[in-house]
Amino acid sequence: MTSRPVPGAVRAAAIALGALAFIGATLIVVGVLEILWWRSPDAAGLAVIFDRVKQTYGLDRPAMLRGVGGAGVLIAFGVVALGLSGLAWPIRDGHQWARTTAVVGMIGLVVVVGVDIGSDLVLATSPATYTAEVASFDPQGRVVRVEDIQALLYPAWYPWLEDVAQGALVLVCVFALLALGKAAVWSEGYFKAGPDARTDDAWGAKLAKIREENQRRDA
Repeated sequence: MTSRPVPGAVRAAAIALGALAFIGATLIVVGVLEILWWRSPDAAGLAVIFDRVKQTYGLDRPAMLRGVGGAGVLIAFGVVALGLSGLAWPIRDGHQWARTTAVVGMIGLVVVVGVDIGSDLVLATSPATYTAEVASFDPQGRVVRVEDIQALLYPAWYPWLEDVAQGALVLVCVFALLALGKAAVWSEGYFKAGPDARTDDAWGAKLAKIREENQRRDA
């Protein structure tokens, strides 16, 4: 079969989808690391401090520390991203089913991840905000010292890596969607003439032949 030139927009979308493999793997690693941290002695000690602060000052634990469930959400995002990355080559080859699956999957992923990020930014209390509130209630550190909380929290690079991975996931998906949208406008025939359309083309040829024979018979 003669290879066809791949339109630039399709190639860009395929590259973006391929990049989702790295992002998805990163999210899975981050989620696994968080699960391991929640099962560590540091997390258990932090839970004791949170309970003490709650009983004394009525402060709830930081909402951003969502527990093992939050880590599971990150792993789920990573698995979906890995699945979408597997569509890069079929899309490059012009498979319509791959394009449709990728578009639906990426739109859903962007919405869900965007809501998750937005809720963290708007509604959730960060550990930094929590420690500042504790310090305002107990500046002398009689009930709990801020330093003790900070010493038990996960490494500072962890939330940074989580935020970067989720942000990159959304941006790459949006870029791929725009590229596929451009391809749908300027290179629509690429997918119609792709491997998925060979059966349709064969049926079309047969129908055209039958139509031609009927015309000859009528003449």
